[in-house]
Amino acid sequence: MSVEDNIAAAEALLASMGSGDVSVAERVFAENLAWYVPRRHVDSPVADRASMIKTMASLPVAFTAFTIQINGVTASGDRVAVEAEGCGTLASGRHYNNLYHILFEFHDGKIKTAREYCDTAHIDALFGTN
Repeated sequence: MSVEDNIAAAEALLASMGSGDVSVAERVFAENLAWYVPRRHVDSPVADRASMIKTMASLPVAFTAFTIQINGVTASGDRVAVEAEGCGTLASGRHYNNLYHILFEFHDGKIKTAREYCDTAHIDALFGTN
């Protein structure tokens, strides 16, 4: 795939977040996807393909509304870096707002690795994760 195709795939994936429609994810994720949300001293994948698709499918249950706005894209070869902001309202009524920098690495036209940099403390506070 071309750089433009990789950008289009990353943008389509992020545009589909929150909708519950996982067809884009099923199309663009490699079978061996590793999705990371790096934390200090932890660098193991947070999700594989199946668990990431399951998480995306469940977002409409957790949120009454959720969108990701892309603020910038930089790409070279098989790497696409996206700056974005995610906003939504949880089913509990609490507001979610997070800034992201996601580095997508493509192999054979599919997303093989994603490294999602964001405010994990905000996620922990809202969802009780750690």
